[in-house]
Amino acid sequence: MSQEEKTAEQQTAEEKAVEEKAAEEKQGKDWDKVQQTLDQEKSNRVKATVERDAMAEQLSTSQTKIEALEAKITSIAEAKELNVVDLLDSDLVDPSTIKAVTKLSDELRAARDQVTELSQFKTSTEQRFAKADVDNRRKAATDKILTKCDNRYGAKYRNDAFKLANELVKSGNENQPQNEWDGLELMEKCYEQVKTEADKTQEDPKTLVTDTGGGGVPFDDTKVKTGSHEDVLADMKKNKGSWQR
Repeated sequence: MSQEEKTAEQQTAEEKAVEEKAAEEKQGKDWDKVQQTLDQEKSNRVKATVERDAMAEQLSTSQTKIEALEAKITSIAEAKELNVVDLLDSDLVDPSTIKAVTKLSDELRAARDQVTELSQFKTSTEQRFAKADVDNRRKAATDKILTKCDNRYGAKYRNDAFKLANELVKSGNENQPQNEWDGLELMEKCYEQVKTEADKTQEDPKTLVTDTGGGGVPFDDTKVKTGSHEDVLADMKKNKGSWQR
């Protein structure tokens, strides 16, 4: 092996090490973002649980108030020996009774409106809570799949493999995974493809890099010339255009 070839091989190894280190650092940063997202979702879930419990308590209190108001109005009607609907008839009851019943009716209406509002808000919160729960389970399953593939093929292929999987599903070349096993099968296929392509790129002699004085330039190794510095320069001038610049 010539000195130029050794230099090219050494530079290729060094660049590969640098790329792998950069990929690992990027992967670490990506995982920090994922962890922050998971922590935020966990916090949101706790908050949603607290809100749901508080609303349930408010609903219970409002329902108890409604029952008490209804009981009071009913007791007045029974004392007057009238139907509830007749309690506001000025020909049947005195003004003080009408005033008392009107006040109770207004409180009852307000309590019922509050129950309706709380019920709608509670339903919305429960739906949000359920969606967050589903999303968390999906993300946990995805993380489990990707971690398995990382351990088998290498974490540095994760981003490209994940991107490839999304592209394959979007294009219709692969079906949307319906369960964890389908997801694992698809991701293994994508990791394998990305890794294979990366290995081919590293093994391709056309990707070798050498120092030509002006920085590393990729070239076809079948055109590498050996000899003195003057001979190489003379050959470069003679074959100008055959070197990939």
